[in-house]
Amino acid sequence: MKHISYAFLATCLITTCMVNESYAFRCGDNLVSTSDSVVSLDARCGKPSWKTFGVTKYRGDWISVEKWFYNCGKDDFIYELQLLDGRIIADNALERGAGKSNCLGRQ
Repeated sequence: MKHISYAFLATCLITTCMVNESYAFRCGDNLVSTSDSVVSLDARCGKPSWKTFGVTKYRGDWISVEKWFYNCGKDDFIYELQLLDGRIIADNALERGAGKSNCLGRQ
């Protein structure tokens, strides 16, 4: 019985990891990930739909970050990318996008 429990737990863990990766922010064939530079982000994805500034908890401290938002259209999500010192420190899929995609490589 223990072997079945371990197999079930391993399957759940692998599935969870795969699901998280499928929601990663992509511009066309390019995967955008944390630690990528703003220059790289701009080259892969183009200009964001809009930008704001905000506060977020990062490595135990509250810090000010720049937030770039990409509306990738009605068949995808709106993505929030948090930037610190010219690098991506976090990316979040928010709600469903609307209208035509503003993300390079997507229609």
